[in-house]
Amino acid sequence: MQARHILPLTGIRFFAALWVVVYHFPYKALVCPYIRILDPLINLGYEAVPLFFLLSGFILSHNYFSNWSLVQHPKFIFLRFARLWPVHIFVIALMINPNIVHLNEGQLKSLLEEIFMVRFWFHSDIDLTGNAPAWSISAEWFAYICVFPLAFLLFKRLKHIPCLVIIVLFCLIAQVSFINTTLLPPFNKCGTIFFLFLAGSGLYRIRSLVKDPPAEEIVMCGIFFLLSYVFFNQVLSTFVLYVAFALLIFGLSYERGFLARILSNKIIVQGGLASYSLYMIHWLVIQRFVFYTWDYWKIVSHSMLAQFIVLIVFVSAFAGVTAVSYRYVEVPANRKLRNLLKYFEAIVHPKMNIGKEPFKCGM
Repeated sequence: MQARHILPLTGIRFFAALWVVVYHFPYKALVCPYIRILDPLINLGYEAVPLFFLLSGFILSHNYFSNWSLVQHPKFIFLRFARLWPVHIFVIALMINPNIVHLNEGQLKSLLEEIFMVRFWFHSDIDLTGNAPAWSISAEWFAYICVFPLAFLLFKRLKHIPCLVIIVLFCLIAQVSFINTTLLPPFNKCGTIFFLFLAGSGLYRIRSLVKDPPAEEIVMCGIFFLLSYVFFNQVLSTFVLYVAFALLIFGLSYERGFLARILSNKIIVQGGLASYSLYMIHWLVIQRFVFYTWDYWKIVSHSMLAQFIVLIVFVSAFAGVTAVSYRYVEVPANRKLRNLLKYFEAIVHPKMNIGKEPFKCGM
């Protein structure tokens, strides 16, 4: 049975990806001086990745808890591979050093680790391709293989809501405490997804049990905590921000209220569907179109017309490259890999079934 598509949670992915893009863009104040007003928010753009990790736990639990089993785990892994790998390998192909034929043994090993999305299980430095966002893909891949089964075993049959709330809060606290930095260092950067993914999965379990909460008020509380952290992060723990993310995800999942309606807009949802391509491709755009044109930026600072033209150029570049990646790489490659799996099942194991993953889930 196909899981129902949650529009606001797809829409919020677009803004999370955009948050990262603007954060990474080095000359945003030159291109758009008025953006300085948003500096308190933009300067926290790196925190969009934990939001993605929470969403990942929530959405994958929503899509798969009803049909998953240990026997079906290989199929689950292949479906997630089909979701992540095509765009990942596409970006590697675009960013790889042209002198690849001259790689030494260590560099070749590094490249193979990156191709198979496991490099950041063992390392924390950017690989040969130089695609900084790729570390979070290694973390997601780690979560799909190792953390999702644990989340299923922990939450699937747990129905005591106060207990679930305590577990979710513990996971969020653990994420910002010594537990995360002490117990998970062997996994390098991938350890950062462990507690957040579990928290997202626990949120979904609470969502499946609580049918009619004050969703709009919960979203407003999430916005309040988010703004509090944005303006007072020097004195507040990151735990406050993660609580804000959790409240927003939980409240928006009921698809009620003004913010949910905005995030369910067709254009925003389409942006959410393409958010993975935007997230993975944006560093390439920045590297190729910004860092290699350093000598021309002084011109922009003296002309509003030049600022406007450059702004249009970069928005068009991000949108165009993202559209190409999503339409001509992500969607068709995902579809072909899923069809390949169906073909394999029909020949080898026709009774194997985990349910159909809704492609437009935004995850």
